[in-house]
Amino acid sequence: PAAAPAPASKPPAEDDPILGAARDQAAALASKLPDFVVEQATTRLVSTTNEASWMTLDEITAEVASVKGKEEYRNIKVNGAPARQAPEKSGQWSTGEFVTTLQALLSPATNATFTRGADDRVSGRPVYLYDYSVEQENSNWILVSPDGSQFKAPYKGQNAIDRETRRVLKIEQRAVSIPKTFPQDKAETTIEFGFIRIDAGIFLLPLRSE
Repeated sequence: PAAAPAPASKPPAEDDPILGAARDQAAALASKLPDFVVEQATTRLVSTTNEASWMTLDEITAEVASVKGKEEYRNIKVNGAPARQAPEKSGQWSTGEFVTTLQALLSPATNATFTRGADDRVSGRPVYLYDYSVEQENSNWILVSPDGSQFKAPYKGQNAIDRETRRVLKIEQRAVSIPKTFPQDKAETTIEFGFIRIDAGIFLLPLRSE
């Protein structure tokens, strides 16, 4: 019998007008974002039980300077005292939330594969949801363990694009294919964005990350 027609494939990212507009918005943000300094506070928690019972380990604060669209981390403190070693030496810590993560995901160089999902709402705003995956050779996500081991992680996740402004409101990503020899077996992050006033302008910047 004649074969059934193949289902229509989803358009690649470069042919998807929603993704194209989101890329344009991310590029515009990078070019228009003024230099600024913000204090980032990271509360770290630990559990020693199989069923997680989280207890506060410490709090890391840092001045994050965005200079010409690049992040610089300064004056890093642990529980209010100057850090004696890099924070990743004593547990989990992350960088790149303010500019790098968004730019990397939508960069053509990353060559992420996007698949349109169901529409949803984020922070009360209607959004388009896209599942995505990034191959290891194109990834810029480097996992660093306390013993100094590093792993360039391929990753998958989902991002939410605001229907009205075509700006990314949320990014979820998780590392995949972590080798069993690496000290960590899981790495996941979620970044939520919101509109922030800097001088006379309104910019979409991270409000919270986990």
